[in-house]
Amino acid sequence: MSTYKQPTLPVITSLTEYPLQTEPEKRSTSATRLLLNADSDNSSNNTWVPDKPGLKIDGCNSELVRYWDEGEARPYTLTLRNYWKYVDGSEVLVYHGDSFTRICETTKGISVTDSESISAELGVDVDGLSAKISAAFSHQVETSAVTSITEEHIINGPVDKTQVKIWLLYQLIDEIVALDPDQNIIPFTDHRKGDVNWDLNFPFPVVSGANLCYPNVQQTFPSQTTFPVEAIFPNPYPSVSGNQT
Repeated sequence: MSTYKQPTLPVITSLTEYPLQTEPEKRSTSATRLLLNADSDNSSNNTWVPDKPGLKIDGCNSELVRYWDEGEARPYTLTLRNYWKYVDGSEVLVYHGDSFTRICETTKGISVTDSESISAELGVDVDGLSAKISAAFSHQVETSAVTSITEEHIINGPVDKTQVKIWLLYQLIDEIVALDPDQNIIPFTDHRKGDVNWDLNFPFPVVSGANLCYPNVQQTFPSQTTFPVEAIFPNPYPSVSGNQT
C-alpha cells in the first residue's frame, strides 16, 4: 500500500553548512521481483531470467535452472523512497535591503540507458515502465526522457539589517531500491553463477552456465518538483548590506 508524501524538508543550521541530500524516506513496497541478467560463460547468449530457480513467467522465454552454490534467490524487497536533493549552484546569500534573482536549472526524467535497464529488470518494454511502476507502488514516478527545466526565483533580503538570509533550492527525487532484511541496498556487484535454460520454446532444454547479476538495484527518478529552503542568521559582516555573494 502506498503512503506517498513529500519527504521532510532539510534544515539549514548555518551559513556554511547545509545538507546536500535529505535521508531517503520509505513510501511504498512491492512484492515484485527483479529479473536477473544472465550472461553465458561459454557463448554470446545474454538474456533475463526470474531469480527463483524453476520459476517461469509470462513474457520470459528463459529460465534459471539452479544456482551453482545451491542457494536460493537473494532476499530483498523492492521499495519506493523519496528525498530532497540540493540543486547545484542554487545557494545565495541576500543581505538587508537587497533583492536577488537566481536562475536555477534542473533535469527531470531518466536516461535511455537507465530506462532500458530498469525496464528489462522489471520484465517490461520501455513503453510499459510507467504503468508497471504505478501498478507495483500505487504511485507514478517520472519515467520520461531527461528534460531540462529552468526556473527563476526572486529572493528578498531580511528586514533586519543585522541579519542575512541564505537561500537554496532542493529537488524532489524518487527512487526504487532493492533492500535486504537489514534495510541495506543489495550489492549490484554480487555476481553469482548458475545454469540457465536459454529457450523455453525449444523442444528440449538448452542449458549451460551463466554469470548472474542484478545490474540496477537503485534507480533514481528526478521529478520536476522543487522547493526553496531559506534561513536567516546574524550577519557575520555587519558592514555588508545591500550586496550579495
